[in-house]
Amino acid sequence: MFLRLCSVNAQLRYSASIALTHPWITRKFETPIPLTIYERNLQNQLRHEVNDVLRTVFFVGHSVERVLYSKNVDEKGKRKETVPKREFIRD
Repeated sequence: MFLRLCSVNAQLRYSASIALTHPWITRKFETPIPLTIYERNLQNQLRHEVNDVLRTVFFVGHSVERVLYSKNVDEKGKRKETVPKREFIRD
């Protein structure tokens, strides 16, 4: 906490209101340590990047599933048989 209060960079420095919510000051040690402006921005940026990656993965997965489904469905919407029917030879 002391290093964050003395930081030269304003984005890495605690403001007075944030410093007063720190568990060392409030003596509520179960509360999380507050984030600086830089840390909050970084957290939001990482959250957006993870969401973008997840959207891409779900989109690609859904697209592949649709392509595979469309190959197994005829024009009338009935499912094509994946294994051709075999005619058995009777004696």
